[in-house]
Amino acid sequence: MKLAAPAKAFFAALAPALVAAVLLPATAGATSYLLPPTGTQALQSGWSVTPSSSSPDAALAKGVSQPAAPDTSSYLSAGDSGSWVAVSLAAPPSFSSNETLKQTTAWAYVSTGPSRPLTLSLWTGNPLMGFTILGSTTIPAGQPAGWYSVTTRTPLDPIKLSQLAVAFQAVGSSGASLVYAAYGEVDTLAQAPIQPPQPAPSTPAESTRPLSDVSVRTAAVTVTSTQKDVPVDLSCAAATTGGCHGVLVLRVLSGAAIASVSAAGGPHAVAARCARGCRVLGKQSFNIAAGHTKRVKVHLAHSARHLLQGHKRVTAQAVTITTDSAGNSQITKTDVTLSHANSGPIAPPSPGPNVSQPTSNSLP
Repeated sequence: MKLAAPAKAFFAALAPALVAAVLLPATAGATSYLLPPTGTQALQSGWSVTPSSSSPDAALAKGVSQPAAPDTSSYLSAGDSGSWVAVSLAAPPSFSSNETLKQTTAWAYVSTGPSRPLTLSLWTGNPLMGFTILGSTTIPAGQPAGWYSVTTRTPLDPIKLSQLAVAFQAVGSSGASLVYAAYGEVDTLAQAPIQPPQPAPSTPAESTRPLSDVSVRTAAVTVTSTQKDVPVDLSCAAATTGGCHGVLVLRVLSGAAIASVSAAGGPHAVAARCARGCRVLGKQSFNIAAGHTKRVKVHLAHSARHLLQGHKRVTAQAVTITTDSAGNSQITKTDVTLSHANSGPIAPPSPGPNVSQPTSNSLP
């Protein structure tokens, strides 16, 4: 609905510059802009301003928003039935590229007399081109002072948003109806920017894969007959981003050298048992800060404890499995001698091709 431009006698000059809109704190993805009155558009028959030296927009610009109650020392008094008073509002700032208009609201703090309802309206336009009513509501007679509003979800371009106004029309013939404060509110929604799909990280060739950042520092461990855990010291390189995280596995290969204390428990018998599933002695996950060494206790399976109790010495493999920041698995294998507590001192294995050598992602 469009209103014809009222007579020029009822309009005061528009403010030469709009006061900047107030940004109201909001949750992520939503923003509210508060638009204070900045000028008077219409003051028709019978409407008065208290104090008389003030203008309608100055009397209604209280600097507060609902639900807070404004100062009531300045106000507008309702005029003749059917007459209007209207104040222009500050323009909201330009929206960002991912910000869209949700709704526009006119707020007013009003009290109405026993026989004097008021109509609250939200306008857009100007005196020369006319006004468009975006929404209106009637505040019943006999209401105590409180906040009232009218909201529209009508799409508005930047020009219409810069020409918003709050208007009041007197209804009824008598009674003191007063308007103490008014402002506009523009609510927007922000959508998260769409991120272009990222290419999957390429897996480096085996020849270019960096060495693992984890090193096995233990060469030999003495195990008692009742011991259930094997301590293995691991270190994480200082330059490792985010530390070292992975799994430590102790295992015995079928062909590993095993010193037997009895013919029944010789290497061939052990190899046969391992073929039936006793190759893994135990495993334990680890998390080590960069530049630190940590003792990881590998819990021994029952079959592993039985194997160690029946032999002087077992050459095991300490296998570390880690994953780098690109998602590539890294594996190192280091020989570790496990000796029964009664077998005497242990000579650590000499470094060979099996010591701390990074391999492929699969375990043989």
